[in-house]
Amino acid sequence: SGVVFTYEPVVRLHHEKLEELTAAQRREWVDTCPPGLLRFNEMTGMVEVDDDLNVGIAFSGEAEKLAKDTFGNDFVDLVKVTPRSGPDG
Repeated sequence: SGVVFTYEPVVRLHHEKLEELTAAQRREWVDTCPPGLLRFNEMTGMVEVDDDLNVGIAFSGEAEKLAKDTFGNDFVDLVKVTPRSGPDG
């Protein structure tokens, strides 16, 4: 038998770069990302971290790849996911 550790992801959105995109572009990006990481807030027009965060999706790098493919190299950091570290994260 073995022990499996699952790291809790820390998801950071680059709000300044997100504001360079239109609400329609932000919605399109969220809609193309796998579910379980981001959501689009229809009231504010902004991207938010999904309440039902899927750890596997969070660490997949898919959202970062889609941002780069859709908007170019300057937007690869629209979202950054890192493992929580230390006793207090």
